[in-house]
Amino acid sequence: MDVTEVAPQIREHLPPREGRDQAGIELAMLAGLLHRTAQSAVGVMLAEAASPASWVDRQTAISTQVITLSTEDHGEQASIGAALLHDRLGALVDADSPRTSTGRPDTSQMPALAGAAFAAAAAVLTLLEIRTDQNEGVEPEATAIGFETALDQLDRARVLTLDARAGDTVVSDRGE
Repeated sequence: MDVTEVAPQIREHLPPREGRDQAGIELAMLAGLLHRTAQSAVGVMLAEAASPASWVDRQTAISTQVITLSTEDHGEQASIGAALLHDRLGALVDADSPRTSTGRPDTSQMPALAGAAFAAAAAVLTLLEIRTDQNEGVEPEATAIGFETALDQLDRARVLTLDARAGDTVVSDRGE
C-alpha cells in the first residue's frame, strides 16, 4: 500500500471532527500499517527458512530475549501484541464465517477453530489488563470481575475447541 492511499482511508473510517485527535489517529494508523508490513516481512522470512534448524535460529533472532531495548516495557508490548492478535483473530473469524445471501458474515454463526483462538486471545487481553491494574495498585477486589471475564472467555475457547475436535467447523451462537 502506498502511503498516499492511507490518509483518505483514515478519514473514511475516522472522519475529522471537533475534539478528535486527528494527527494522533493518523500517526497511530501509519504506525499500525508499518507494524503489519514488518510482521508480514517476518512471516515471509520465517517461511523461507531452508530447514527446521534455520527456522528456529530465525525465530530466536527476532525474540525479545535476544536484543533488549532499554525503553521497552514488556508488559505494555504484551498488551499491545494481545490487542493486535485479538483484532487479527476477529478478522479471521469474519473471514471464516459462513456468508449470508448478501455476502456479509453470518453473525449467528461462529467458525469453531477461529472462534476458539479469538476467545483465548480475549482471555489473554483481559489477564494482561488485570496485570496492569494490579501493577498500578488497583485493589484485588476491583479486579475480581476481570478474573470472572477471563474464565468465561477461557471456557468459551474450550467449548469451541471441543466443538472443532468433534468435527464441527461452524457452531451457532457466537457467544462473544
